[in-house]
Amino acid sequence: MSGNIELFGIKTNNLKNISFKLAKGEITSLIGISGGGKSSLAYNTLYELCKNEFKSIESGYYESPSFVLDSYKNIVPSVALKQKNTNVNPRSSLYTYLNIPSLLMPLIADENFDHNYSLLKINKPENQCSLCSGRKLTYYIDTSLVIDENKTVNENPFEPWLKSGNNKKYNLLIAYCDINGISTSIPFKELLSSHKEKLLYGVSEQQLPITFTHQGKRRSRKLSYVGILNELNQLLKSNKKSEHDLATKFSKQQNCEYCFGSGINIEKYKNLRVHGLPFIDILTKDIGKILELIKSKETTNIPLITLLEQLCRSDLSYLSLNRTIPSLSGGELQKVNFSKLCSSEITGILIVIDELSSQVHISDHKMLFDRIKIIQEKGNTVLLVEHNDYFISRSDNVMTIGPCAGRTGGYIVENENENEDEDECYIDLGRVEKSMEFLKIEGISINNIKNMTLKLPINCMSTIVGKSGSGKSSLAKYINENYNNVSYISQDLIKGNVRSTVASLTGLNKKITSKFSQKYNLDSTYFSLSDSSPIACDQCAGKGVIKINRSFDSDIEIICPECDGSLFSPEAENYDFNGHSIRSIYAMTLSELSKIEISSIDKTCSDAINLGLGHLSLNRKTKTLSGGELKRIKLLINLPQRNTKNKILIVDEPASGLDNKTASNVIKFIKNYANEYYSIVLIEHKKVAFLESDYVIEIGPGSGVYGGRVVFEGSPLFYYKDRYLKYIDSI
Repeated sequence: MSGNIELFGIKTNNLKNISFKLAKGEITSLIGISGGGKSSLAYNTLYELCKNEFKSIESGYYESPSFVLDSYKNIVPSVALKQKNTNVNPRSSLYTYLNIPSLLMPLIADENFDHNYSLLKINKPENQCSLCSGRKLTYYIDTSLVIDENKTVNENPFEPWLKSGNNKKYNLLIAYCDINGISTSIPFKELLSSHKEKLLYGVSEQQLPITFTHQGKRRSRKLSYVGILNELNQLLKSNKKSEHDLATKFSKQQNCEYCFGSGINIEKYKNLRVHGLPFIDILTKDIGKILELIKSKETTNIPLITLLEQLCRSDLSYLSLNRTIPSLSGGELQKVNFSKLCSSEITGILIVIDELSSQVHISDHKMLFDRIKIIQEKGNTVLLVEHNDYFISRSDNVMTIGPCAGRTGGYIVENENENEDEDECYIDLGRVEKSMEFLKIEGISINNIKNMTLKLPINCMSTIVGKSGSGKSSLAKYINENYNNVSYISQDLIKGNVRSTVASLTGLNKKITSKFSQKYNLDSTYFSLSDSSPIACDQCAGKGVIKINRSFDSDIEIICPECDGSLFSPEAENYDFNGHSIRSIYAMTLSELSKIEISSIDKTCSDAINLGLGHLSLNRKTKTLSGGELKRIKLLINLPQRNTKNKILIVDEPASGLDNKTASNVIKFIKNYANEYYSIVLIEHKKVAFLESDYVIEIGPGSGVYGGRVVFEGSPLFYYKDRYLKYIDSI
């Protein structure tokens, strides 16, 4: 494939009028500091341009672009494999996402197949399990989450009613105890069994008169008492999402016993077999096992076998086809899409891949890059947004964007080997090992983990490592659900809404609003960016964007032409603090904001700078932030917390999507809190994380049924020498 894809005068986000050439038919790595402009170039400009151009040919409509450039030539159709998983549909599964019904279509032509094709559509209401409605899971109320048995009724032992936000439930509880002669002054665990039963499941025979406070006003009502467990079980059955979600906060989930976690009507499917296998097995058994069974019966290389083989090569053999898409990590979904791509015969396109290496174990690096080579050799052009030296050094071309993050970034700079001598940067050979005391958690059983015992060092930072699917996230989930005092910062990215900005995500909007409200003696709503605020832009109402509804196509958003995305009306210029208008404050970066001495925001700004977020402005929209920036904002708003001495902090992959220098700063930032928490646990693949830790635990040795065991625990230096270097030698 000859020629280059060429873009000229790119000014998207922080890009500084750069021009970009991408060699067709080759693998190019785009590298540089996090926030330097890689995503702005690779996704927001190149991918969006290619997608827009070819969509306009097909539909005749060219969407208003978010990218800015002067000209371009030789572009090709493009696909992007991102780490973000934004799918929240609980009925979306690998079976539906991978369009398995279409791969089973050839079965319809077989006269041995005497079933209607509609049976293969498992999300049809008539085909779903009547008990779980196709969700595959059922919930049961966990009394340990609901009742504090050491509290008296006077202290309110029922957690859901403590969180209800008013005293109505509590006063009703006291009234019910009065008429039933139930003590309110002894611990719940010491009450008579009959009294416990009434409080948990009873319903009052008549309505009880109570008074309570609502929105600052005293109210009087006659209400029926419904026991706490009785009430929660009713909410679990509710069709209202808000009521159902409230009950699930105090529940645990399990595979639906009626459909064995398949989500289908078992009776309807009992005679359906696919490639000689019961259909329920196709859904519920591990992909690796299904592949093995089908290949033992099929002599031809059917499309289903090709797809399953690619999924297994991506180290996803431990998943089942009924695994829901929302439950996949960003890395798992990215590998699913990568497998789809590898199983296709598509050629002549541009493929942009977002750090495929970041959420996989080092032992998988060679396998992944070998397959990227196969995709390239089919005649495709591959652009890798990468930080990993293994992938970078094996690419045909390397381009660096930077040199800094934010406004001072966005340039094409001379290539530098950012990973050169990185081991020496992180390994302290003279480091003195801490003497440690340990918290022991026994009997851990969840997914592929069976009766594990885990030791976590107290007042230290540990890193859990291991292959994807070995059980690391399952372990974190178990600790979060079964240990009393845990703060779990998951891989899930902040999604936000149309109003979400850096200011609102960090809570700085409220602090700034409060300062202006105090100075000008005006209600705080005057300075908040709401529809009614006089300082919000009249046209976009403080959103910064205008949504254009299109009857026969998806809606689009454009930057507000009135305020040019600044969010404010001209009226905002009349209000200042320390010589800066509220409009100009929102336009400042967090680094600039830290210099104007607003006391309540200093700590947030300094923490943001330490996390490499100083380049972000307060009015920056959430949807324009990279995955690495969103993860660091999640850390910023979750650390520090109050009363952490007895709390375990778990952070799932805090360094993914970050260059080594930024990742190092983030890990050190977390470690600074080690003495303030009972124990800090990181789940990470990056070397910088485990080398900075006090203790390393490896889960493995493989994925799925081949994982789930502790295969190493000890010092970072010993892990590096005894195991990590062997993984490097193997690739």
